[in-house]
Amino acid sequence: DCAGICNGLSVIDDCDVCNLPDDFNSSMDDCQVCFGNNVDMDCNNDCFGTAVIDDCGICSDGETGLNPNADLDCAGECFGSSIIDDCDDCVLPDNFNDSMDCAGICDGIALIDDCGLCVNPDFYNWVMDDCQVCFGNNEDMDCNNDCFGTAVIDDCGICSDGETGLEPNADLDCAGICNGLSVIDDCDVCNLPDDFNSSMDDCQVCFGNNVDMDCNNDCFGTAVIDDCGICSDGETGLNPNADLDCAGECFGSSIIDDCDDCVLPDNFNDSMDCAGTCDGLAYIDECNTCDDIPDNDCIMDCNDEWGGSANIDQCGYCTGGNTGLEPEYADLGCGCDEPAPQLYCIDNDGDGLGSGEPQLICQADLSDIYVSDCSDEDDACAGDIYDCAGICNGLSVIDDCDVCNLPDDFNSSMDDCQVCFGNNVDMDCNNDCFGTAVIDDCGICSDGETGLNPNADLDCAGECFGSSIIDDCDDCVLPDNFNDSMDC
Repeated sequence: DCAGICNGLSVIDDCDVCNLPDDFNSSMDDCQVCFGNNVDMDCNNDCFGTAVIDDCGICSDGETGLNPNADLDCAGECFGSSIIDDCDDCVLPDNFNDSMDCAGICDGIALIDDCGLCVNPDFYNWVMDDCQVCFGNNEDMDCNNDCFGTAVIDDCGICSDGETGLEPNADLDCAGICNGLSVIDDCDVCNLPDDFNSSMDDCQVCFGNNVDMDCNNDCFGTAVIDDCGICSDGETGLNPNADLDCAGECFGSSIIDDCDDCVLPDNFNDSMDCAGTCDGLAYIDECNTCDDIPDNDCIMDCNDEWGGSANIDQCGYCTGGNTGLEPEYADLGCGCDEPAPQLYCIDNDGDGLGSGEPQLICQADLSDIYVSDCSDEDDACAGDIYDCAGICNGLSVIDDCDVCNLPDDFNSSMDDCQVCFGNNVDMDCNNDCFGTAVIDDCGICSDGETGLNPNADLDCAGECFGSSIIDDCDDCVLPDNFNDSMDC
């Protein structure tokens, strides 16, 4: 072999090196370059690739999918945190927009004043009032223009108290009216001059409400209101309770009657009986009789009428007298409170219709054989219904052949071709109704729906099922004589 070994296995490989099979092309690198040592492989291990190590030591570009130096921040620092802010400055996050003023203007001059407002320096603290209060609108200045002072406008509209040297409400009179005229009177009441001592009553008592004046309007008098509400005694000249009647009722109408009782006029002599005796026992009974004997008093009949003649009849009803009811009116012939008898006849066939002479029957005496309709023409046939055969409630009907038959024999006069009394004469030899099949000369049913041609079984000699045939000379012969008329 190439190594000089007899029957050896070594061969020259693609790199022109003599190697055993296991080491074939062992001098070739991963990019199939002989003795290449993979120098043609980029940092992403791509043969002949364009990936390179960028300034941050990252393998990028080529097939990496990474942009070179993508990890440099705006300050040129690998993996740094500097960013471009809204003023286009490269700054650390903590210094984002440091060059922007409070109005959002890059390198602007606006600033936050003591009231928390973003303003131009010329307007610094422009919303602060005279008391140095932001947005105060001088609300902390009292009516004497003193900051945080205690002076107030009193009820008369005067700025007083605080540093004013004035007492509040010094111009109010006793009624609370500014520069008013009201004064305290003899009853210690604040009143205008025209109402001075208006709280003093007619007896010159403050708040007396004339309680010291009697009912006759005499101050400290002795007149009083009696039980009838009349002012009497004192200087009135009237006796107390002069208007009470004998029952002690003011202005009442009670009087002493003939029995020496104090009564109202409507009850005059009420204690006198019908015989004119005071506290007597005689009385007028319900029949207008005056005596004191209960045994002869009239009684009330069943119609609640005193001395009436109404009585309870045999049906238990109050009748006669002034009731307007006849005794036993509730019995119409079948007993008390029972319906009057009605006309019925006997129903022998149970069809709800009866026959015969109607008779009056009470409801209690009715049985199932009685009906009120007596119009049954044949009481031996329930319902009076006859079939075509004249049988009561029979089943026979007229069929399509106008024959009276029972259901099992319905249309029994109709043949297989649905012809009444047809006897199948309209059926051909193939049993087809109204067919055209016929018996040919050989006795075979043919033509029509048979699928057979008539006389198909006749041979050329006119013999049914014969064996004669036409030979080549156009002669009708038996097979043994086929072409006998033909020469050699």
